[in-house]
Amino acid sequence: MAQVESYTRGATRVLRSLMDDDRACKGGREDEATQLSRWSATRLAAMQAVLNQRLGPEFLSQRPGPGGGGRKLTYIEGWRVVDLANEVFGFNGWSTSVRSLDVDFLDVQAETGRCQCGVSAIVRITLQDGAYHEDVGYGHAEGVRGKHAALEKCKKEAITDSIKRGLKTFGRLLGNCLYDQHYTTQLARMSTPARPPLQPRDLYRGPSMKRPAPDDGPTRPPPKAAPVKEPPSDDLWNDDSEAATMALELELEDDMLLRQSQIAQELDENV
Repeated sequence: MAQVESYTRGATRVLRSLMDDDRACKGGREDEATQLSRWSATRLAAMQAVLNQRLGPEFLSQRPGPGGGGRKLTYIEGWRVVDLANEVFGFNGWSTSVRSLDVDFLDVQAETGRCQCGVSAIVRITLQDGAYHEDVGYGHAEGVRGKHAALEKCKKEAITDSIKRGLKTFGRLLGNCLYDQHYTTQLARMSTPARPPLQPRDLYRGPSMKRPAPDDGPTRPPPKAAPVKEPPSDDLWNDDSEAATMALELELEDDMLLRQSQIAQELDENV
């Protein structure tokens, strides 16, 4: 926190100097260049404060050191330092360029066909404002079957190692803190927090993979709509008037015969 406040105060002094110079020249008005300088100074101070922080144990790994003896080396994996660089500089705020890639040696054992190989590389890390650092990286392989496999392994290792070594020159956050033996000794005593479980919502899925709907309990079927009674069709009267008339006469005749039968039955009962 003290470092952040220190760099913030430094940025404030830079801003005040820019504003005073601009007011003296422009009569108190700020032009576009001054506003851009103010923004750049603030951004640079905030970035510098972040880069001066040391890494927590969750970002680091350990491997056996050279020569045995139980000593372990603390290091940061290549993909982690790339993620940190993207977080600090932005995905489009930095770039890499391979300055050299040399095969130092490539030996093949005639009896077994296995290869030993060593490759050195120099990669330049360039920021968006033009600032850059570069460093050497090295990759080696022993007992690898096939020249192509040995060269592929060594070149990838050399490029990754060079990128890591180039990024560390920008600040402690990107790996330079690992050269502080006091820091690494104290860090080894800290417990590494458990990584949170993977959540499906954190995954980027393809369009063919549908996201599961939230669990809101059993789905109720929608209520059925009441059947709508359709009005009687007038096609019978419109299509064939003669047939409709005949049907009506037959219906009236049936009703009349039924009524006559009922009347005759009532008379017989009264007699």
